[in-house]
Amino acid sequence: MEVELRTTEARPRAATELVGVAVYSWDPLSGELRWDDRLRSMWGLPPDAEVTNEVFEAGIHRVQRVRQAIAACADPAGNGRYNIEYRVIGRIDGITRHIATARQTIFAKGQAIGFIGAALDVTAQRAKEAEVGASEALFRAFRKTAAISSGSATRCVARPSTGALPLSEFGDSAFRCSHR
Repeated sequence: MEVELRTTEARPRAATELVGVAVYSWDPLSGELRWDDRLRSMWGLPPDAEVTNEVFEAGIHRVQRVRQAIAACADPAGNGRYNIEYRVIGRIDGITRHIATARQTIFAKGQAIGFIGAALDVTAQRAKEAEVGASEALFRAFRKTAAISSGSATRCVARPSTGALPLSEFGDSAFRCSHR
C-alpha cells in the first residue's frame, strides 16, 4: 500500500517536471498563495521568496485583464475555470516572460473557497512565433518590392534552405532574381 501511494504521488510530480509546469493554489478567504519554486522563478523570484497577492499583481503586465478573468472564474454562476496568457516582468531579474495558466475554482455553498492552477512559461514559443511573423513580413515586403521593380518583369526564386533563417541571416543572398 505504501509503495502504491508513493508511486501515485510520484506520477504527477514527474509529469510536472517533464513538461515544466508550475503548480499553485490560492485561498480567496485568507488570501494565502502557495507557489512552487518553478512559478516563483517565472516571476523572477528566489525559491524562498514570500508570495503575496501584491507580488503576484506587481509582476503582471496589464493586471486589470487578469483581475477580470479571476473575478469571472470566482463567479459561482460560471464554470469556475479560466485559461489566460499574460506577460510577467520578473520582480528581481526584470526579464519579461509569457505565462499561460489554467485555473479551477473550488466552490462550497455557492462561494469560491479555493483555486488550484497550473502555469507554463511559453516565452520561447512566443519568441519563435514573432521571428516567423517577422520573416514572413520581410518576405512579403521583398515580394511586393520585386513585383513593382521599374516596370520590368522580375522573376525571383527562393534558394533551398535547410531550415528557418534568423532575420539577421535573411538577406539578398537568399533569393536569386532575374529581370526579363
